[in-house]
Amino acid sequence: MPIEEVNEPQRKNAKSKLRNSFAQNLIGLVKDHRNLSETVKRFRDFFSLLFFAQVATSAISICISVYSLAHDALGAVFNFN
Repeated sequence: MPIEEVNEPQRKNAKSKLRNSFAQNLIGLVKDHRNLSETVKRFRDFFSLLFFAQVATSAISICISVYSLAHDALGAVFNFN
């Protein structure tokens, strides 16, 4: 038997193992990507509410400050004594 014929089953076996290893790694990466995507979505959903609350609170605070300045006595706003 020539050497090529002896090595052919070993090559096929090695290629098969390499394909299986690649497939397992790919499956693991897809699962990790799905997990990361879900985590980012939960993070975004949670913090979008907090950012909205922060913007709303800031807007209310600015409106109250402007209203307070507009309806205060003219001399009392800039009285530094």
